[in-house]
Amino acid sequence: MNEKETVEYFLSCFRKQDVSGMCSVYTSDIVYFDPLADLLKEKEEVRCRWKLFFEDASNCNITTENIVDEGEGYFTCKWTASFIHSETGRSVALHSKSNFKLENSLITEHSEGFSLHQYCRQVYGAVAYALGWNSMYQKARKNEFRRRIINLL
Repeated sequence: MNEKETVEYFLSCFRKQDVSGMCSVYTSDIVYFDPLADLLKEKEEVRCRWKLFFEDASNCNITTENIVDEGEGYFTCKWTASFIHSETGRSVALHSKSNFKLENSLITEHSEGFSLHQYCRQVYGAVAYALGWNSMYQKARKNEFRRRIINLL
């Protein structure tokens, strides 16, 4: 596989909710970041992150937009996941931009860009609408999610 095919394969697995397939194209020392999980530096942590994502997202439908080759092993792609949050029963439309860095056709760095405030508003409702912008509220959500990752390890 060349680098673009690796990204296409990752996104295909993502749409199918195939965590094993997604993680198969990560290096063992993958560096991952998103606004909820924060910084993860081990493949197993990232696997747990994606496992939790799909546990939380019942009836999940994922659409991806075209992959952009930014040069020198960097790729971007926008995606939307529409789902019912399994804990709260609320509808969520999560819009994100993925950034990938590849070496030897494997993903070495992966980051997601989405609004944590908007995500929390959709998942938790009025409280998050009022407090979701607050760094203490966001830190509490991140800490809760990190605990869930640790419990899966």
